[in-house]
Amino acid sequence: MPGSNYDQLVVFIQFICPQPLRRLLYSLASATVTPGKHFDFDSFLRSEKTSLDNLVKRDKISQSQYHRIYHIGGKSNINDLDVHSLVVLLQYLFQGVLSEDQTHAISCIQRRYYLLLILSITATDSVPSNVFESMWTELEEATLTLADKEDETAGDFYTELSELIKQAKYNSLPNAPSYIKAWYIEVSAMQGQTDNEESQCFQCKLGEKATVTEEEHIDHSHEILGADKTA
Repeated sequence: MPGSNYDQLVVFIQFICPQPLRRLLYSLASATVTPGKHFDFDSFLRSEKTSLDNLVKRDKISQSQYHRIYHIGGKSNINDLDVHSLVVLLQYLFQGVLSEDQTHAISCIQRRYYLLLILSITATDSVPSNVFESMWTELEEATLTLADKEDETAGDFYTELSELIKQAKYNSLPNAPSYIKAWYIEVSAMQGQTDNEESQCFQCKLGEKATVTEEEHIDHSHEILGADKTA
């Protein structure tokens, strides 16, 4: 059976959301290579290193985000990138080529990531059923929008992702506990990180301070926090 509303949303963010984001990033990145030439994702990231160095200097991305993208000890692997790293790369490297629907979907995923992060940091992980349904629907629409754009070249990816979303909501995914555990480890690392680059880069996968910008969207945080106080 599925876990709590909060844990189910964490699994969605940690496991389901990265799948269409990775496909989109790979598709856009590979399109930058001359037709017929071999595409290597690590080489692509290295070619964009100056751009990302400038983003760090301008405080657009943190050192920890930077090190999650560029592994210190080896080649970058797109399968190692989490939601936040994928969003950063898509927004800063391909903002000009993303469609309006894609931009909206990516922003939706980013906002829900931040909200779950804030709730965990504030020890408020009680999500009312109506808020859960609203957030789940938003994430489902966002991920399927991205999948639909890629389905012309990905075969049955849209259908497979749709089925996975249903399974995650009504049944327990086999790997759900590992993603929930990884989430809490990540949150703990964010809270305890120092200015030391190595600790920020904990295995190049953990540690990142979240900053929430004010945008026009449905903000469920007050509703959740209020419900938690009266529970």
